Amino acid sequence: MATESKVSVLQSNLVEGKFDLSGRGLVVGSDFAANLRLRVGDTLSVYSPGEIQKMKTAYDHHEQSGVLPDDYEIRGIFDTGYYEYNARFIISSLANAEELYDLNDAVHGLFVTLKDPELATGFKLKLESQLGPDYDVSTWMDQNSAMLDAVLVEKNLMFYIMFFIVIVAAFGITCTLITFVVMKTREIGLLKAVGASNRQVMLVFVIQSVIVSVFGVASGVTLGLFAIYVRNDFLHFMNHVTGFELFPAKIYGFGELPALIIPSDIVIICGGSLVICLLAAILPARHASKMNTVEALHHE
Repeated sequence: MATESKVSVLQSNLVEGKFDLSGRGLVVGSDFAANLRLRVGDTLSVYSPGEIQKMKTAYDHHEQSGVLPDDYEIRGIFDTGYYEYNARFIISSLANAEELYDLNDAVHGLFVTLKDPELATGFKLKLESQLGPDYDVSTWMDQNSAMLDAVLVEKNLMFYIMFFIVIVAAFGITCTLITFVVMKTREIGLLKAVGASNRQVMLVFVIQSVIVSVFGVASGVTLGLFAIYVRNDFLHFMNHVTGFELFPAKIYGFGELPALIIPSDIVIICGGSLVICLLAAILPARHASKMNTVEALHHE
């Protein structure tokens, strides 16, 4: 058990009962238990593939043959947060599993857990070279390649969406500064009349854009991190209010919204937003710096 806990999270994700596989004990997922209305202490009858094949053969030959299933006791219920495991997996002892599949002392396969999942590809190559062609070695990336490709496409798409949102916000800053320049035309004339250079006038409006941009980016990051923090609480609240599941586990595979905060992504988004907003301020700031002093003073 102590060794198994290092490579499996099932023991630490029990929601009912205990991780006891002795005798005829089973541990099942929360969705599996909910679908069959199972509780800890209930008995579950399980047919082995060999027994099902025997019944099918007897049926094909029009014979009346009945095979009794083996009875197991539900000792625990786990919830990993991943629908695929919660709904489709049951855990038994190795001896019981070998008996169900008539494997004697063999197994279908082995799982290897690494501390760093990114090293899986290199470790796969080492195993293939040592085990030879008689064994098939696959990583979590190979088994979930389609889903990972879909996630990668969605992530790249989100970057494009964020980019266009920032562009729209930048136009807002441009329009605001243009309006501000028109409203402060006389003041601009006074500044230039007392000796302010074109560069100094331009710098005034650029600094204003910097202040607005920094405040906007800081507010956005703060609100975004807060939204990530309360995302699942809000999801459960909306599920309760609307009466239906907004993030179906059967479709997305997760019982809750997963999130991973990547500092490099935050830096890229925030840095790009600041640059775009500063570029948006150049046009109105340059227009203000090039304004004719006499015409500006006559402006009402």
